[in-house]
Amino acid sequence: DIAEVEVSQRSGISIFWIIPLVALIIGGWMTAKAYLDQGPLVTLHFKTASGVVADKTKVRMRDVEIGVVESVVLSEDLLGAVVKVRLTKESEKMLVKGTRFWVESPRVSAGEVRGLQTLLSGVYIGIDPASGGKAQYEFIGLEEPPFIATEEEGNFYTLVSEERESINVGSPVIYRGMDAGEVVSYKMSEDGSQVVVKLFIKKEYERFVNLNTRFWESSGVRLRLGADGLELDAESIVTVLSGGITFGTPDYLGAGEVAPEHHEFRLYPNQDIAVEPVRESTPLLFYFNGSVRGLKEGAPVEFRGIKIGEVIYLRMQIDASDFSIKIPVLAEIEKGHFEIVGKDDSGIFKNSDEKAGFQ
Repeated sequence: DIAEVEVSQRSGISIFWIIPLVALIIGGWMTAKAYLDQGPLVTLHFKTASGVVADKTKVRMRDVEIGVVESVVLSEDLLGAVVKVRLTKESEKMLVKGTRFWVESPRVSAGEVRGLQTLLSGVYIGIDPASGGKAQYEFIGLEEPPFIATEEEGNFYTLVSEERESINVGSPVIYRGMDAGEVVSYKMSEDGSQVVVKLFIKKEYERFVNLNTRFWESSGVRLRLGADGLELDAESIVTVLSGGITFGTPDYLGAGEVAPEHHEFRLYPNQDIAVEPVRESTPLLFYFNGSVRGLKEGAPVEFRGIKIGEVIYLRMQIDASDFSIKIPVLAEIEKGHFEIVGKDDSGIFKNSDEKAGFQ
Protein backbone atom coordinates (compact mmCIF):
# COMPACT_ATOMS: atom_id res chain seq x y z
CA ASP A 1 0.00 0.00 0.00
CA ILE A 2 1.14 3.48 -0.74
CA ALA A 3 0.98 5.80 2.26
CA GLU A 4 -0.72 9.03 1.67
CA VAL A 5 1.08 12.15 2.87
CA GLU A 6 -1.09 14.96 3.92
CA VAL A 7 0.44 18.44 3.35
CA SER A 8 -0.98 21.30 5.36
CA GLN A 9 -0.14 25.04 5.16
CA ARG A 10 1.10 26.69 8.40
CA SER A 11 -0.43 29.98 9.13
CA GLY A 12 1.53 33.03 10.58
CA ILE A 13 4.95 34.56 9.91
CA SER A 14 8.02 32.43 9.43
CA ILE A 15 10.84 32.74 11.93
CA PHE A 16 13.12 33.57 9.02
CA TRP A 17 11.21 36.83 8.55
CA ILE A 18 11.10 37.70 12.23
CA ILE A 19 14.89 38.10 12.56
CA PRO A 20 15.28 40.71 9.76
CA LEU A 21 12.21 42.54 11.01
CA VAL A 22 13.62 42.79 14.54
CA ALA A 23 16.98 43.96 13.15
CA LEU A 24 15.20 46.60 11.08
CA ILE A 25 13.29 47.87 14.11
CA ILE A 26 16.44 48.03 16.22
CA GLY A 27 18.35 49.79 13.44
CA GLY A 28 15.57 52.32 13.00
CA TRP A 29 15.41 52.96 16.73
CA MET A 30 19.17 53.47 16.95
CA THR A 31 19.09 55.82 13.95
CA ALA A 32 16.27 57.85 15.44
CA LYS A 33 18.01 57.97 18.82
CA ALA A 34 21.27 59.10 17.23
CA TYR A 35 19.41 61.84 15.35
CA LEU A 36 17.58 63.00 18.45
CA ASP A 37 20.75 62.91 20.55
CA GLN A 38 23.01 64.79 18.12
CA GLY A 39 23.82 68.37 18.87
CA PRO A 40 23.27 71.46 16.74
CA LEU A 41 25.10 72.20 13.49
CA VAL A 42 26.84 75.58 13.60
CA THR A 43 28.14 77.59 10.64
CA LEU A 44 31.32 79.63 11.17
CA HIS A 45 32.80 82.14 8.73
CA PHE A 46 36.56 82.74 8.81
CA LYS A 47 38.88 84.70 6.55
CA THR A 48 41.22 81.72 6.64
CA ALA A 49 40.92 78.23 8.11
CA SER A 50 44.57 77.27 8.35
CA GLY A 51 45.00 73.85 9.95
CA VAL A 52 41.25 73.12 10.22
CA VAL A 53 40.43 69.60 8.92
CA ALA A 54 36.98 68.00 8.55
CA ASP A 55 36.23 65.11 10.95
CA LYS A 56 39.49 65.80 12.80
CA THR A 57 39.61 69.33 14.19
CA LYS A 58 37.84 69.55 17.56
CA VAL A 59 35.90 72.29 19.28
CA ARG A 60 37.06 72.84 22.85
CA MET A 61 36.09 74.94 25.82
CA ARG A 62 38.32 74.94 28.91
CA ASP A 63 40.21 71.99 27.36
CA VAL A 64 36.97 69.95 27.20
CA GLU A 65 35.93 68.61 23.79
CA ILE A 66 32.41 69.76 22.91
CA GLY A 67 32.27 69.26 19.15
CA VAL A 68 33.99 68.42 15.88
CA VAL A 69 34.33 70.02 12.46
CA GLU A 70 32.13 68.31 9.83
CA SER A 71 33.16 70.24 6.73
CA VAL A 72 35.41 73.04 5.48
CA VAL A 73 34.63 74.75 2.16
CA LEU A 74 35.33 78.04 0.45
CA SER A 75 32.72 80.76 0.71
CA GLU A 76 30.67 81.58 -2.36
CA ASP A 77 32.64 84.77 -3.00
CA LEU A 78 35.94 82.88 -2.57
CA LEU A 79 37.08 85.42 0.01
CA GLY A 80 36.87 83.22 3.08
CA ALA A 81 36.18 79.78 4.51
CA VAL A 82 32.91 78.31 5.77
CA VAL A 83 33.33 75.79 8.57
CA LYS A 84 30.44 73.53 9.65
CA VAL A 85 30.73 72.38 13.26
CA ARG A 86 28.67 69.76 15.07
CA LEU A 87 28.46 70.47 18.79
CA THR A 88 27.22 68.29 21.60
CA LYS A 89 23.58 68.61 22.56
CA GLU A 90 24.51 70.08 25.95
CA SER A 91 26.36 72.92 24.19
CA GLU A 92 23.28 74.31 22.44
CA LYS A 93 22.60 76.74 25.29
CA MET A 94 25.89 78.49 24.41
CA LEU A 95 24.70 79.36 20.91
CA VAL A 96 23.41 82.86 21.51
CA LYS A 97 24.24 86.28 20.15
CA GLY A 98 27.61 87.41 21.46
CA THR A 99 29.28 83.98 21.58
CA ARG A 100 32.71 84.05 19.95
CA PHE A 101 34.63 81.39 18.00
CA TRP A 102 38.25 81.40 16.83
CA VAL A 103 40.94 79.03 15.58
CA GLU A 104 43.46 78.36 18.35
CA SER A 105 47.03 77.94 17.12
CA PRO A 106 50.50 78.83 18.42
CA ARG A 107 50.89 82.63 18.80
CA VAL A 108 53.45 84.91 20.40
CA SER A 109 52.06 88.27 21.47
CA ALA A 110 52.27 90.76 24.33
CA GLY A 111 55.23 88.92 25.82
CA GLU A 112 53.44 85.59 26.14
CA VAL A 113 53.06 82.39 24.13
CA ARG A 114 49.51 81.14 23.52
CA GLY A 115 48.24 77.89 22.07
CA LEU A 116 51.55 76.11 22.59
CA GLN A 117 49.74 72.80 23.20
CA THR A 118 48.48 72.84 19.60
CA LEU A 119 52.02 72.03 18.42
CA LEU A 120 51.33 68.44 19.52
CA SER A 121 47.54 68.11 19.39
CA GLY A 122 46.89 70.24 16.31
CA VAL A 123 44.78 73.37 16.03
CA TYR A 124 41.29 73.48 17.48
CA ILE A 125 38.35 75.85 17.49
CA GLY A 126 37.88 77.75 20.74
CA ILE A 127 34.62 79.14 22.04
CA ASP A 128 33.85 81.97 24.45
CA PRO A 129 30.12 81.67 25.25
CA ALA A 130 27.83 84.59 25.99
CA SER A 131 24.63 84.32 28.00
CA GLY A 132 21.12 85.69 27.88
CA GLY A 133 21.14 86.52 24.16
CA LYS A 134 18.98 85.45 21.27
CA ALA A 135 19.59 81.97 19.83
CA GLN A 136 22.00 81.99 16.89
CA TYR A 137 23.55 79.24 14.75
CA GLU A 138 25.74 81.24 12.37
CA PHE A 139 28.74 83.30 13.50
CA ILE A 140 31.64 85.37 12.15
CA GLY A 141 34.77 83.81 13.59
CA LEU A 142 37.52 85.91 15.19
CA GLU A 143 40.88 86.04 13.48
CA GLU A 144 42.64 86.31 16.86
CA PRO A 145 41.72 84.78 20.22
CA PRO A 146 39.98 87.26 22.55
CA PHE A 147 42.21 88.51 25.35
CA ILE A 148 39.23 89.27 27.59
CA ALA A 149 36.76 86.48 28.32
CA THR A 150 33.07 87.38 28.32
CA GLU A 151 32.60 86.43 31.97
CA GLU A 152 35.55 88.55 33.17
CA GLU A 153 34.27 91.64 35.00
CA GLY A 154 35.61 95.11 34.38
CA ASN A 155 35.16 98.31 32.39
CA PHE A 156 36.25 99.49 28.96
CA TYR A 157 37.76 102.95 28.39
CA THR A 158 38.88 104.91 25.35
CA LEU A 159 42.22 106.67 24.85
CA VAL A 160 43.11 109.07 22.04
CA SER A 161 46.62 109.88 20.87
CA GLU A 162 48.37 111.45 17.89
CA GLU A 163 50.37 108.27 17.24
CA ARG A 164 50.18 104.61 18.20
CA GLU A 165 53.89 104.23 18.94
CA SER A 166 54.49 100.66 20.25
CA ILE A 167 51.02 99.88 21.64
CA ASN A 168 49.64 96.51 20.51
CA VAL A 169 46.55 94.44 21.17
CA GLY A 170 47.24 92.61 24.41
CA SER A 171 49.70 95.21 25.72
CA PRO A 172 49.41 95.41 29.51
CA VAL A 173 47.83 98.30 31.39
CA ILE A 174 49.78 98.95 34.60
CA TYR A 175 48.78 100.61 37.87
CA ARG A 176 51.51 100.97 40.51
CA GLY A 177 53.39 98.05 38.97
CA MET A 178 50.32 95.77 38.98
CA ASP A 179 48.68 94.24 35.92
CA ALA A 180 45.38 96.13 35.87
CA GLY A 181 44.13 95.35 32.36
CA GLU A 182 44.94 95.04 28.67
CA VAL A 183 44.69 96.87 25.37
CA VAL A 184 41.89 95.22 23.38
CA SER A 185 41.94 97.23 20.13
CA TYR A 186 43.23 100.27 18.32
CA LYS A 187 42.15 102.04 15.12
CA MET A 188 42.40 105.31 13.25
CA SER A 189 39.75 107.93 13.95
CA GLU A 190 37.29 108.69 11.17
CA ASP A 191 39.01 111.93 10.20
CA GLY A 192 42.47 110.33 10.38
CA SER A 193 43.78 112.85 12.91
CA GLN A 194 44.06 110.53 15.93
CA VAL A 195 44.57 106.95 16.99
CA VAL A 196 41.78 105.56 19.17
CA VAL A 197 42.84 102.91 21.69
CA LYS A 198 40.31 100.75 23.53
CA LEU A 199 41.42 99.17 26.79
CA PHE A 200 39.95 96.96 29.49
CA ILE A 201 40.44 97.58 33.22
CA LYS A 202 39.78 94.75 35.65
CA LYS A 203 36.99 95.22 38.17
CA GLU A 204 39.28 95.48 41.20
CA TYR A 205 41.08 98.46 39.60
CA GLU A 206 38.02 100.37 38.34
CA ARG A 207 37.91 102.59 41.42
CA PHE A 208 41.36 104.00 40.61
CA VAL A 209 40.21 105.37 37.25
CA ASN A 210 38.70 108.79 37.94
CA LEU A 211 38.07 111.91 35.89
CA ASN A 212 41.53 113.28 36.86
CA THR A 213 43.42 110.10 35.92
CA ARG A 214 46.23 110.38 33.36
CA PHE A 215 47.32 107.60 31.00
CA TRP A 216 50.76 107.45 29.37
CA GLU A 217 52.83 105.08 27.29
CA SER A 218 55.33 103.12 29.36
CA SER A 219 57.02 101.09 26.67
CA GLY A 220 60.67 101.01 25.78
CA VAL A 221 63.72 102.52 27.45
CA ARG A 222 64.33 106.28 27.82
CA LEU A 223 67.57 108.10 28.56
CA ARG A 224 67.35 111.60 30.05
CA LEU A 225 70.09 114.08 30.83
CA GLY A 226 68.96 116.27 33.70
CA ALA A 227 70.33 118.27 36.57
CA ASP A 228 71.07 115.04 38.43
CA GLY A 229 72.97 113.53 35.53
CA LEU A 230 72.04 110.76 33.14
CA GLU A 231 68.81 108.98 34.06
CA LEU A 232 67.61 105.65 32.65
CA ASP A 233 63.90 104.82 32.67
CA ALA A 234 63.02 101.20 31.86
CA GLU A 235 59.78 99.33 32.40
CA SER A 236 59.23 95.59 32.73
CA ILE A 237 60.53 93.27 30.02
CA VAL A 238 56.94 92.74 28.83
CA THR A 239 56.36 96.43 28.17
CA VAL A 240 59.78 96.78 26.57
CA LEU A 241 58.96 93.99 24.12
CA SER A 242 55.26 94.57 23.48
CA GLY A 243 54.48 98.08 24.67
CA GLY A 244 52.33 99.10 27.60
CA ILE A 245 50.23 101.80 29.20
CA THR A 246 50.47 103.08 32.77
CA PHE A 247 47.90 105.20 34.57
CA GLY A 248 47.71 107.21 37.77
CA THR A 249 46.34 110.41 39.25
CA PRO A 250 48.73 113.32 39.98
CA ASP A 251 48.76 114.32 43.65
CA TYR A 252 48.07 117.97 42.89
CA LEU A 253 44.79 117.04 41.15
CA GLY A 254 43.46 114.66 43.77
CA ALA A 255 41.07 111.77 43.22
CA GLY A 256 38.05 112.98 41.29
CA GLU A 257 34.76 111.27 40.60
CA VAL A 258 35.09 107.68 39.36
CA ALA A 259 35.07 107.71 35.56
CA PRO A 260 32.11 106.02 33.86
CA GLU A 261 32.63 103.15 31.45
CA HIS A 262 33.78 104.15 27.93
CA HIS A 263 34.97 107.53 29.22
CA GLU A 264 37.54 109.08 26.88
CA PHE A 265 41.03 110.05 28.09
CA ARG A 266 44.09 111.46 26.38
CA LEU A 267 47.06 109.11 26.01
CA TYR A 268 50.30 110.98 26.75
CA PRO A 269 53.65 109.93 25.22
CA ASN A 270 55.41 109.67 28.62
CA GLN A 271 54.93 110.19 32.34
CA ASP A 272 56.64 113.58 32.51
CA ILE A 273 54.18 115.15 30.10
CA ALA A 274 51.22 113.30 31.63
CA VAL A 275 51.70 114.56 35.18
CA GLU A 276 52.91 118.06 34.31
CA PRO A 277 50.48 120.66 35.68
CA VAL A 278 48.46 122.52 33.08
CA ARG A 279 49.41 126.18 33.29
CA GLU A 280 47.65 129.21 31.92
CA SER A 281 49.66 130.87 29.20
CA THR A 282 49.91 134.21 27.42
CA PRO A 283 50.81 134.41 23.72
CA LEU A 284 53.75 136.66 22.80
CA LEU A 285 54.79 137.55 19.26
CA PHE A 286 58.47 138.18 18.50
CA TYR A 287 59.93 139.51 15.24
CA PHE A 288 63.42 138.58 14.08
CA ASN A 289 65.29 140.23 11.23
CA GLY A 290 68.25 137.89 11.31
CA SER A 291 68.68 134.13 11.15
CA VAL A 292 66.72 131.80 13.45
CA ARG A 293 68.66 128.70 12.48
CA GLY A 294 67.67 125.69 14.60
CA LEU A 295 64.51 127.30 15.99
CA LYS A 296 61.38 125.22 15.42
CA GLU A 297 57.90 124.67 16.79
CA GLY A 298 58.05 123.21 20.28
CA ALA A 299 61.43 124.79 21.07
CA PRO A 300 61.64 126.08 24.67
CA VAL A 301 61.56 129.75 25.62
CA GLU A 302 63.97 130.31 28.49
CA PHE A 303 64.76 133.18 30.81
CA ARG A 304 68.06 132.91 32.67
CA GLY A 305 68.05 129.15 32.18
CA ILE A 306 64.46 128.60 33.31
CA LYS A 307 61.94 127.38 30.77
CA ILE A 308 58.97 129.75 30.78
CA GLY A 309 57.22 128.67 27.58
CA GLU A 310 57.62 127.25 24.10
CA VAL A 311 57.44 128.23 20.46
CA ILE A 312 54.16 127.35 18.79
CA TYR A 313 54.49 129.01 15.38
CA LEU A 314 57.10 130.57 13.12
CA ARG A 315 57.03 131.65 9.49
CA MET A 316 58.89 133.98 7.12
CA GLN A 317 57.21 137.21 5.92
CA ILE A 318 58.26 139.34 2.93
CA ASP A 319 57.11 142.95 2.83
CA ALA A 320 55.82 143.62 -0.71
CA SER A 321 56.69 147.32 -0.50
CA ASP A 322 60.42 147.02 0.05
CA PHE A 323 60.96 143.25 -0.07
CA SER A 324 62.35 143.27 3.45
CA ILE A 325 62.22 139.99 5.33
CA LYS A 326 61.21 139.42 8.88
CA ILE A 327 60.39 136.29 10.81
CA PRO A 328 57.47 136.36 13.25
CA VAL A 329 57.74 133.81 16.07
CA LEU A 330 54.69 133.15 18.23
CA ALA A 331 55.35 131.69 21.68
CA GLU A 332 53.20 130.80 24.66
CA ILE A 333 54.56 132.07 27.96
CA GLU A 334 53.28 130.17 30.99
CA LYS A 335 51.93 132.17 33.88
CA GLY A 336 53.19 131.60 37.39
CA HIS A 337 56.91 131.50 36.61
CA PHE A 338 57.52 134.98 38.03
CA GLU A 339 56.77 136.29 41.48
CA ILE A 340 57.38 139.76 42.90
CA VAL A 341 58.36 139.98 46.52
CA GLY A 342 58.79 142.99 48.81
CA LYS A 343 57.27 146.46 48.33
CA ASP A 344 57.79 148.60 45.28
CA ASP A 345 57.45 152.39 44.87
CA SER A 346 53.95 152.13 43.42
CA GLY A 347 52.62 150.71 46.68
CA ILE A 348 50.74 147.98 44.85
CA PHE A 349 52.22 145.27 47.08
CA LYS A 350 51.40 145.93 50.71
CA ASN A 351 53.63 143.25 52.25
CA SER A 352 56.45 140.99 51.31
CA ASP A 353 54.24 137.91 51.22
CA GLU A 354 52.19 139.06 48.25
CA LYS A 355 53.03 137.32 45.00
CA ALA A 356 52.13 138.03 41.43
CA GLY A 357 51.97 135.57 38.61
CA PHE A 358 53.15 136.48 35.15
CA GLN A 359 50.12 138.32 33.71
